[in-house]
Amino acid sequence: MLAQSKSRRSAWFAVLLLALAGIALVLANPTPGYASHGVAIPQLTLLPGNEVPPVEANAIGYFSGNAAYDQLVFDLSADGDTFTAAHIHRGAAGTNGDVVAVLFGPHEGQTYIHPTGIIREANLVGPFAGNFKMLTDALAKGELYVNVHSVDHPGGVVRVQLPAIIVPPPPPTPTGTATGAPATPKPPVTGTGTVADDGWASTELLGGVLLVLAAGSFATLMAVRRRS
Repeated sequence: MLAQSKSRRSAWFAVLLLALAGIALVLANPTPGYASHGVAIPQLTLLPGNEVPPVEANAIGYFSGNAAYDQLVFDLSADGDTFTAAHIHRGAAGTNGDVVAVLFGPHEGQTYIHPTGIIREANLVGPFAGNFKMLTDALAKGELYVNVHSVDHPGGVVRVQLPAIIVPPPPPTPTGTATGAPATPKPPVTGTGTVADDGWASTELLGGVLLVLAAGSFATLMAVRRRS
């Protein structure tokens, strides 16, 4: 009876260690995704009725993304018409405006599209060309919309206004590196001469230790079971 109780405690201890190790390793290796310094744009629905003026079409689209001070990650899809192009436009709700970024096309016509990508300063066109801050400023005011064009509706068949989103500012420039010659490197504060990691090294070490402990506990558990 005592041996069985010890066996159960060892089993639970091994499970706990394995769970902790798994959590530590997941934290140490975050899933790649949108820019960590940006703000998520939730999934939005593009509809014919949002066009200015509204159009009648059996089409629909979806847009989501992540906006940061230096890039806009996007995921766009549309179905139900023969699509020729998709853009981000400058313009408040109820108005039409200039194209500032190309998301798809030009194309002779495609019944389903799903473009994804990253818009950076070099990708901006029209009034925002070469100035990404103008894009983020317009986004903060709610003055950007996504428009998809088609063969039957060259002015736009589905549209959605992007919500007003304020993105975090760029990180401050390190002292002594803004202008002029590069700053002279300073000796490490700790005196070890090691380069600071990105903050995950200690978590990876913890995960490794927990895995080793879990493996030892599991081996002990199996040995106890064989003896019992």
